[in-house]
Amino acid sequence: MKKSIIVFFASILLLSSCILSSSYGKLIHQTDSFRNAQTVSLRLRFNTEEKHSSIYGIACDFYAEKVSVNKQYKVFTTVLRTESSFSLEDSFFLAIDDKIYHLAKQKTKIQTRSSVSETTGNVMLSDSTTATVVTGVSTSTWKEEQFVIQFSDEQVTEILKANKLLFRFYAGSSIGTSKVQGSDLEKIKKLLSTF
Repeated sequence: MKKSIIVFFASILLLSSCILSSSYGKLIHQTDSFRNAQTVSLRLRFNTEEKHSSIYGIACDFYAEKVSVNKQYKVFTTVLRTESSFSLEDSFFLAIDDKIYHLAKQKTKIQTRSSVSETTGNVMLSDSTTATVVTGVSTSTWKEEQFVIQFSDEQVTEILKANKLLFRFYAGSSIGTSKVQGSDLEKIKKLLSTF
């Protein structure tokens, strides 16, 4: 039950921050005159398929950059997991259709986040008026593990032909698998084929 509450609050917080950001789910094109670069970014969020895992979602900022003729493709990734879970393993898997890549995380950072919610109720006062009072307070805490994924040219070529992507992470005995397909995958393909 406690995990469900944590998952609910973390999902609501992350989803609301994504939705309130006008860039969520949209390709954002920019020119960076300081680095003489052109960039495209895309922010998406995916839940994990495992119901009883301590890993319950990932938020991804897909990023493509072109400087002169050089291109690079990265995913700035945040994995959401329960507070008591083990840290993610240093490597993870990316499946592009049936082809599996074993990749390493780069530049890892872990943060603890929390959310406080109140329940309220109405009480009748002695003068027959009602007042709203706080009847309970609950706090939910979770971890956000951030790191960078770098796509190779081969992986970009494979993604452009793919029907689905799977990200697979491990934290102790927990497995977290996020599937990317449909319109989200089409947006990623559009980003990767910009340059």
